[in-house]
Amino acid sequence: MFGGALVIRAGVGSGAKPTGLILFLLDHGFHETDQGTRYTIGLLARTEITDRLRQLNRQAYADEVHLGLHEKPAKHPDMPKPSADAIRKRKEQLAARGGSDFGEGAEGALF
Repeated sequence: MFGGALVIRAGVGSGAKPTGLILFLLDHGFHETDQGTRYTIGLLARTEITDRLRQLNRQAYADEVHLGLHEKPAKHPDMPKPSADAIRKRKEQLAARGGSDFGEGAEGALF
């Protein structure tokens, strides 16, 4: 927190240097909600936070699909590309299995 504003370091994680700071006002105070008047953050801040969490969730799902934790959906044209970290982990998985991308352990083995 920075004086009633949320500061987010962009590009932090997996060894990346911060690419910049993103600042937006939280506008905390009493606001009308579906449950009546509540002390909460403002609508714009809530929308921004929800959008960013949605983006993180979509990226995490794309990474999990790439790592083989989920089946690839038949129709999902706007799924983001896997992150560099997920690609690196997948290469490590393949190297540990001997470089083959066939089967998933003992169930997928030929013998």
